[in-house]
Amino acid sequence: MVEVGKLAVEAGVVVLYEIDNGELKLTDRSRLLARSGLQSTVAEYLSSQARFDGASDAMVRKTQKAVDERWERLLARAEY
Repeated sequence: MVEVGKLAVEAGVVVLYEIDNGELKLTDRSRLLARSGLQSTVAEYLSSQARFDGASDAMVRKTQKAVDERWERLLARAEY
């Protein structure tokens, strides 16, 4: 299970952050990924779990697009 969690962070599906006095700060692995770029894709994250075996290519693309857009918003808010 820990590996799936790490993959979720590396794909940007889960973002590690905290809000301090209204300021968003990326923490731990997410901060490193902000500097170096995401290390995985939504497709890799989903394929690691049998419950997503039936996911269509369209759903994976749509989810990747949503993750990418949220990641960019968070990076802008965190000033990366």
